[in-house]
Amino acid sequence: MPITDDIQTIWTEKEQRGDFFTARASLENLTNVLLEELTRFNDIKTGGTFNTLPANLKAALLRWETEFKDAKTALLADAEIVDIFQWRP
Repeated sequence: MPITDDIQTIWTEKEQRGDFFTARASLENLTNVLLEELTRFNDIKTGGTFNTLPANLKAALLRWETEFKDAKTALLADAEIVDIFQWRP
């Protein structure tokens, strides 16, 4: 096998690792934002005048929150996702 094949294999593996770390960082950031914003939304719900919003608007916001909570639950229930999220080199 020519040396260029070895070099190409090493380069491909490097690119794959780079893609993995970039994708992981992007999804980790998305997850962190989701968790932070769920906390912020809960603070809004429990303080201030959230309960005085019109019923249909309040219901829509609460459904939206539920969808994000469901996403959070699904993410945290997947052992492989949790392993990748918590892994550090």
